[in-house]
Amino acid sequence: AIVSREDFEIVQELLKVDTRAKADGTCSHLFSGLLFCGDCREPMYRRVNRYKGVSKVYFICPTRNRGQGCTRHSIPEEELEGIVWKAVDIQLRLLEEKEAVFQREKELCEEKCKKLLPEIKKKKMQAEKKREEIRQLYHQYRQGKMGKAEYLARKKWEGNLAGEMEEELAGMEAEEKGLHQRMKETDADNVALTEWLELKEDKKGFLQCVIDSIDVYVEKAIEIKWKYRDSFTGTLTEKL
Repeated sequence: AIVSREDFEIVQELLKVDTRAKADGTCSHLFSGLLFCGDCREPMYRRVNRYKGVSKVYFICPTRNRGQGCTRHSIPEEELEGIVWKAVDIQLRLLEEKEAVFQREKELCEEKCKKLLPEIKKKKMQAEKKREEIRQLYHQYRQGKMGKAEYLARKKWEGNLAGEMEEELAGMEAEEKGLHQRMKETDADNVALTEWLELKEDKKGFLQCVIDSIDVYVEKAIEIKWKYRDSFTGTLTEKL
């Protein structure tokens, strides 16, 4: 099967994410490859703090942790998950609504095509009839049924009418072609959207496929950039 450029690029991005177990036996976390410091753009570092037998996980800026500048900010993993899943839930509802929009758009295109086809057929017949009338004018002229001046004048007049008909016909055919193309795109978008939604049971895989990056700023401000195509919901950026 032919892989689209968009799908290829998504796969390449996923291959960049290191999901293997680390040397200490821990596995990559839910936000591997997605979480960055919004100020220095370094991947956020996951740190586990243990106190009196209680562990609490934070994400911190590695640049600040190394004493190399940047701002002092961190966010608890549990709090980050709550924010991200709330944002994802909102986007899922938008996407599920978009499925109905795609279906309705396809139905409207089909209805327009059904109305357009008889009009195209009729216009073709009219244009062909007009061209035949112009050919008959020549025969009448050759048979001496009209003079040259009359022939040229009528030929010009009828030719202009035929030209207008053919322009109208070309516009109608272009509209029909555009409707079929839009239906094809809508079907492709709907299939892709269904695939996005089916992934939501695999939390980590789903996040990797729908989120481009999560940027963390001071005071726990979060910016989520999504991977949706413009035909889905446009370029979506949320600041939480």
